[in-house]
Amino acid sequence: MPFMRITDALPALRELNGFNITVPHKQSILPFLDELTPEAAFYGAVNTVTVKGGRLIGTNTDGYGFTKGLQRQGLTLSGKVLLLGAGGTAHTVACEVAEARGELTVLVRNPKSASCNALRAFLQERRIEARILTEGEVNGCFDLLVNATPCGMYPDVDACPVQSATVERVGAVADVIYRPRQTALMKMAQALGKPSVNGAAMLALQGIRAQEIWRDIRLSAKEEEEIICALTQKLGEEE
Repeated sequence: MPFMRITDALPALRELNGFNITVPHKQSILPFLDELTPEAAFYGAVNTVTVKGGRLIGTNTDGYGFTKGLQRQGLTLSGKVLLLGAGGTAHTVACEVAEARGELTVLVRNPKSASCNALRAFLQERRIEARILTEGEVNGCFDLLVNATPCGMYPDVDACPVQSATVERVGAVADVIYRPRQTALMKMAQALGKPSVNGAAMLALQGIRAQEIWRDIRLSAKEEEEIICALTQKLGEEE
């Protein structure tokens, strides 16, 4: 399908009951929406839109999917979290860390970049405390490292966002990437004896929550698990 601008797609989208938004439009869609839920306003990004009477109501299920996906693996954001990246996904994870009352450190490549400046403003506006460092400035240990960058995503499967010395500092690794199922970062973590999890559960759970919103239903834990397993299997078949 050829690329379409949001303005070109809006008339057709308003005829639907709802739709999802993915990168790079999770923030650029905001000016075109008629209403934001409190979650969407807090995250400053939208991935799920409900259409009611032609009005576009934006919300965000990414944070829900990410945190619940971690909980499935016994991981939490309430400790010391080292977050990689300054883009839209990093914004969402930062909000989830704040909600869990975790201690946030953000690792960026260029602290003077536009995306990093935008992240600083985002955190300041929401009164989220965080250290923003480059990899060479990182010190101490962390309970969890979260990769919220696309580094290591298919087809650049050999790319890794950090050095092994950084991974040695963390207790566990969570990568939002789901293709490949095992990123170079996850392989590095496993080689160092650190537990790791990919983004497949997050992908499934944010989609499940969107369906629940659109259809006004609530799936059981068993139904959620069946969907996660089916999606994980499907992603494996595509590699």
